[in-house]
Amino acid sequence: MRELTRAVAIIIEHCLGVRPGEDALVIADAGTRVIGEALRGAAAERGSDAVLAIMDERGTDGTEPPASIAAALAACDLYIAPTTHPSATQWRANGPPMPACAARRCPA
Repeated sequence: MRELTRAVAIIIEHCLGVRPGEDALVIADAGTRVIGEALRGAAAERGSDAVLAIMDERGTDGTEPPASIAAALAACDLYIAPTTHPSATQWRANGPPMPACAARRCPA
């Protein structure tokens, strides 16, 4: 668990630089729920309005996430998606697909 805590801190603090007041979305599935909970908790500790969304595991790589997840992606400042399979989504008109274990600031 210590390794998870260290990895989460690197992602939240150094890679994304999560700031107070930002809308942070963490997307996980049953297989990555523990990781998702740790990421959401760390983002909240840095003052973001952090939300954890648990979706059913996609059957294959490249499957669209549920519409509610796509809508949440369109509304967030940043997302972190440690999912079992990568999803493909058009969550932003010019946005890239959402790969597994993505951590990205959403384009303006």
